[in-house]
Amino acid sequence: MVRRVVVRTGEDPDKVDVSDGDVGDAISLERFSATEIGAVGRAGSASFSAWQAGDGWQLEPGVGDVSFRIVRFLPIPADAAVDPTVGMHATQTVDLGSVLSGEVTLVLESGEEIALQSGDVFVLEGVPHAWRNTSGVPCIASIVMLSRLAGRVTDR
Repeated sequence: MVRRVVVRTGEDPDKVDVSDGDVGDAISLERFSATEIGAVGRAGSASFSAWQAGDGWQLEPGVGDVSFRIVRFLPIPADAAVDPTVGMHATQTVDLGSVLSGEVTLVLESGEEIALQSGDVFVLEGVPHAWRNTSGVPCIASIVMLSRLAGRVTDR
C-alpha cells in the first residue's frame, strides 16, 4: 500500500481540501506491481480516484494525458532462466522516473543493459525496453508518463 495525500483548493477558495489515505495496487503481476497515484487530463483536470485491481488499468495514459505511478519490480530468483525479451515493450509516452529504493536493470531492445540504483533518474522516450531485477530485493520507482503528443524531450 502507498499512502497518498492530496491537498487542493476546495469549493470555498479560502479553504483547502485534504484527502489522506492508502491506495492499493492497480495491477499486480508475478514480478511487477503498480499503484496509480493520479492523472491529469488534457484540460488540466486532475483525477485522484483510487484505481484498484480489475478497474480497467491501462499501461499508457490517455491521449494528451499524464499519469503518476509508484512501481515495484520484484527480484527474479537467482536460479531462474531469464529470457531478455520477456516484458519488452514500448509506449507512446515520455517516461520520467526515479529509483526510490533498490536496484533494477533497464534492458534495451539492442541488448544493452543499464543498471539503475536508488537516487538515479531516467527518461524513456518511446523506446522498446524491459525491466529486470536480479538484486535479490524489491526495487521501488516513481514514474510520470506523459503522452508524446506534446512533442519530444530535449537533453538540455
